[in-house]
Amino acid sequence: MKVEKRYSTDQYNEKFYISFTIKDYFDGGIIDCENLVDKHTRYININNINDVKFLQDNNIDYIEETYNSTNETQIIPIGLFDFNGSPKHTYTQLLVYNCDGKDLYKSEQIIGNIEKALRIKYRALEFKNKCKANNVDTIPFDKF
Repeated sequence: MKVEKRYSTDQYNEKFYISFTIKDYFDGGIIDCENLVDKHTRYININNINDVKFLQDNNIDYIEETYNSTNETQIIPIGLFDFNGSPKHTYTQLLVYNCDGKDLYKSEQIIGNIEKALRIKYRALEFKNKCKANNVDTIPFDKF
């Protein structure tokens, strides 16, 4: 599977746009974001993806990762992606934006969390495919 991440900007309004597009996988993908976008846009405010209340209100599953060294919690929005869904409910693009140009470092962290969510869901798909193929793996105990 290949995912393209594209950056763009609106120089007049200081809005920064990021699109995630699934390029070569057609059996699942990104959930329908119609109810998540800001009014009069096609984009989700990136800060909402890091807001637990927003995710809960919209029934989007997430994982909280806490780093012991900084005691900082990161929100991994795994519910944005579904690689096991029905082909007729496939969306191939997730559009997010930073609408005010502030706290861009936080936006970069949130983008990293979106990428983590993609990897987690893709690993789940790989696991499913192993089971379907009746794969056999060996555990090398000499590495312990």
